[in-house]
Amino acid sequence: MIAWRYHEAMESGRVIRFSRRHCRLALLAALTTSLLGCRGQVRASHTTRVPGFFAYYHEELRALLRSEGRSDHLVDNPASAVRRSGDHRAIILLTESGIGVGIQAHVLSDGNVARTFPVDSDLVDFDLSFRPVGLPLKQGPVVDRCGRFYSEQRNSPAAICRVSSPGAVLARAEITAHDLFSSEDRVYLIGGTDIYSNERCLIYQVRPQGLELIKDVAFPMRGSSEFGGIVSVVDLDEQRGLAVVQPLEHEDNRSNECYLVNLDTGDCASIGRMPGDFGFFLDADVLSESHTH
Repeated sequence: MIAWRYHEAMESGRVIRFSRRHCRLALLAALTTSLLGCRGQVRASHTTRVPGFFAYYHEELRALLRSEGRSDHLVDNPASAVRRSGDHRAIILLTESGIGVGIQAHVLSDGNVARTFPVDSDLVDFDLSFRPVGLPLKQGPVVDRCGRFYSEQRNSPAAICRVSSPGAVLARAEITAHDLFSSEDRVYLIGGTDIYSNERCLIYQVRPQGLELIKDVAFPMRGSSEFGGIVSVVDLDEQRGLAVVQPLEHEDNRSNECYLVNLDTGDCASIGRMPGDFGFFLDADVLSESHTH
């Protein structure tokens, strides 16, 4: 889901307001182009240098849909077309057929489409049981991958609530919410303050009375100035406290180097280019069985 983040910069003595996510246009353009055509070959393995982190091209995912007689027309919103499930066991693809069927969600795991069901919008979020998350908000909340927590409004300081208790704020932060992740006992909030500051990850411990901030981690790298220094979080492993991040530097974002950040220790290491359009922390390669039949 697209999160528009507004910041200010000074240029020639005047204030210019712009969207930091607009700086992501290169990324979105590259992904949208890939949605409409073939990108890469179907491979036997999707493992990467990071154990438990798998990379996929759009065409590999679409090929599985076609092999089962399903529409392979992914929705045009690249931030929503492909995402992983909250339990790290599956990838969810959103497609539209163009013949009145509407938008459908396909759950990919163990080399096949385990489940297909209709959804009302390509901006829908899912809980751990693949049920759409419905919230009484109009401004576009930032919902975590598991459907447990959300931040109330994009473009505003973070206000984290439980999906099950909307409106009851458990924690506030003076950063603009970008991404949210959760485990049973922790919440990870990704955001930034302005174009001069690095993206941050605030880690909260889940307590009976609310959320307790236990760590504030600044990502040690930045994107280039023309992209507002943005660092994109490709995915985050909530159980191991690991994040794969990618600084935005050039128009061809997929040529950019990725980094593995240990959120517990602050250690950071380059893992090179990501061999795919998307990367996810998963329990297993969701396409592994598709090459054995």
